[in-house]
Amino acid sequence: MKIRVGFVSNSSTTSFVIYGLWINEDDLINKLKENGLVPEGKEPDPYDILGEEGITCEFTPSEEFCVGFDFDKIPDDAVVGEWKKEKAEILKKIFGEEIKCSLSVEGFNDNF
Repeated sequence: MKIRVGFVSNSSTTSFVIYGLWINEDDLINKLKENGLVPEGKEPDPYDILGEEGITCEFTPSEEFCVGFDFDKIPDDAVVGEWKKEKAEILKKIFGEEIKCSLSVEGFNDNF
């Protein structure tokens, strides 16, 4: 048996595939408040708030959130184009008609 002597780090990575949009924290919080999704007197928690709506929220090393729907949760019998259109409409109700949704594939080391 070999014994490692020296520094050993625990590293982990995160990856996701989301159909949605990128948004900075201030804009995200403001949109949630504008739409009445932040309960009165509560600190806004985008993960919980959006999670209740079935929306995934991932914070990344670029200091932005990727907000949308997990691409791996598309029903097997769904037509992808129709699924994307349906999900874009849900996001537009919260973030405005001007948003452009796209497929985001990300992977990074969590030790940032």
